[in-house]
Amino acid sequence: MTRGLKRAIILGATGQLGQAIVRVWSDYLKLNVVPREIDIRNSEELQYFIKDHITKSEKAMVINCVAMTDVDRCELEPDLAMDINYRAVKELANICRDLNVGLIHIGTDFVFDGTDPPYHEEKKPNPINQYGRSKWLGEKAVLDAEFWVCRVSWLFGKDGRDFPSRLIHRYLEGERNFRIAYDLVGTPTWATRAAHIILLYHDFFYNYPSAKYKLLHSTNSGSISKYELACYCFQVLNIQDIKIEPILSSEYPVPAPRPKNTSMTSIVMGKLNFTVRHFTEDLQTYLWSLYNKYGGLRGNT
Repeated sequence: MTRGLKRAIILGATGQLGQAIVRVWSDYLKLNVVPREIDIRNSEELQYFIKDHITKSEKAMVINCVAMTDVDRCELEPDLAMDINYRAVKELANICRDLNVGLIHIGTDFVFDGTDPPYHEEKKPNPINQYGRSKWLGEKAVLDAEFWVCRVSWLFGKDGRDFPSRLIHRYLEGERNFRIAYDLVGTPTWATRAAHIILLYHDFFYNYPSAKYKLLHSTNSGSISKYELACYCFQVLNIQDIKIEPILSSEYPVPAPRPKNTSMTSIVMGKLNFTVRHFTEDLQTYLWSLYNKYGGLRGNT
């Protein structure tokens, strides 16, 4: 693995996926983490940092995990979303090309409109909100520069920041009645699994640069609604003193429309004979880690 690559430079290392990539990739490569003080929109400072951490004798790759991911804020501040998710990404691709450094950019399932699942790499994006539009333009800029895009969806794996752990925290705080949308469907993906997939994929594409597959869906397999996911999480942990009511997402109006079903799959993975776990296998591992972390959920409080 990583036969040619020697160094990776991580942008956004404090996020869910960024942290997972640092943990997983550090066993194989020299890693440099771009400090949080460096704004991705500051192209000059970013270029200096990348240039300072590469050598002519080492193949290097930049992994961009930075994004404005607050969907509703993107809707309310579209210019800022475009600055971070598109314009800065386009400039980053130019920097990497000029420095002869590879680039993997992290994309999202929200580039799709949610009307024709499951979504594989050859389906055409049609974003329905400002977040999706800004991310899709960023993806296009990276692909036009002949670099790689790895899409992820419904990430879990950073306690407190993902849907399963937020459910657990609400339970620990005493909540017993939950109202969860049943009309929002997607593919939950363990951040650690995505990090492994991206490492595996990147190794293939970096060592075979003529390969036509530049766009990759780096997710677990399977799909589920938010309501079903909530039920599953509590079922795995044998939590029974709760009530979960299925509702329509429209019952909680938000500024940005959400695609209803962004279930992901990968035809590229099949063509390359790669396999990946169903999300339930990784989710069970994650849920039990939370269970143990919180002392058996503190005796079911």
